[in-house]
Amino acid sequence: MSLEPSSILITEGESTTTPLFVLQDVMKIRNDVSILNLDLLANPSYLEKKFHALGLTLSGPVNAGNLRSALCALLPLANGGKQFYYALTVSKDNLSSIKENLYVVGLLLSTV
Repeated sequence: MSLEPSSILITEGESTTTPLFVLQDVMKIRNDVSILNLDLLANPSYLEKKFHALGLTLSGPVNAGNLRSALCALLPLANGGKQFYYALTVSKDNLSSIKENLYVVGLLLSTV
């Protein structure tokens, strides 16, 4: 509930993401927020579909080995007009390169 309208929430793990999908799909709560799950984004066709639907771009050195951390760090840089938030359950390894720019907003992390 603490996200800005039309924000993008990056999650990781089934137990964090599934309740959010239920809130949106079943209870119709905060359908304006887009949820990007790092586990699901490892599937290239899913990633392409979500990026196309949300009008997202990604530039920078991205490979299978650093996909999650690259998505966390590079998506906000390449898509400046959008507000990104990170679930508190996103691995510290995936946020290590941007941790100085994060602050807590409710139960989420946001970029400065």
